[in-house]
Parts: sequence; C-alpha cells; structure tokens
Amino acid sequence: MTIYHWDLPKKKKTGASKKAFRGKRRRESGDVQTETRISTTGDFVQRKRIKGGSFKLSLRESKSVNINFPDGHTTRGEILELVDNPSNALFARKGIITRGAILRTSLGLVRVSSKMGSDGVLNAKIMEEKK
Repeated sequence: MTIYHWDLPKKKKTGASKKAFRGKRRRESGDVQTETRISTTGDFVQRKRIKGGSFKLSLRESKSVNINFPDGHTTRGEILELVDNPSNALFARKGIITRGAILRTSLGLVRVSSKMGSDGVLNAKIMEEKK
C-alpha cells in the first residue's frame, strides 16, 4: 500500500504541473493492510515495529469481541459470523473485519468501533440485543 505524496508534485502560477523535486522514499511507503478474520481457536496478535522504534499491535484473528452497552458496562462475547461490512463488499464476502463492520455475537448484533490494525483489540457497540 502506498501513501499519496501531496508535497512532491507542485503547481506553477499558470496551473501547469511542476516536476517532482525528488522520488519517493522507502520510509514514506505504507504497510500491507491488516485483514482481521474470525478465528476458531483464539486471538492472534502480531507485533509490528514502527518508525521511531515503537511497536503497534495488529490483530490478525479473533474469536471474541469486547461489547460496550449503552448503560456503560462492557462484556466479552463470542463472534458467530460477519453479517455485513459497509466499507467494502469484497471484505464482507471474504470475511474481513474492519471498523464499522457488523457482527453477530452470542449477545446480539454489534458494530465494530476499534481499529484492530493499530490497537490489537476488537471493541464493538451493541446495536440489537439478543432476546
């Protein structure tokens, strides 16, 4: 995945494009997207080194999700299936979980509210409780 380099090509006063003053650098390139999937065994978290020597936790597979309720309490529920992923229809077919995806859990329907590629945790808000 590459990052758009808005500062390399510039415009002249006439509106014509100037030539980029240098090429892209390796440090400016992005990383491969984390494709979090539903697991049958447990959670699989990968540690990635980022610029500056720090680390990010990237969630590759997850069996459960932290569910936040409107009254303020949080519980952990098991993921049963991926219902929909509005960000990309292909992700819904492939079973890839991203922020905004809708999951069916043991406690009801939830919407994912965390970024698993950066946090390493799968958090969601309850939409419809199971009766």
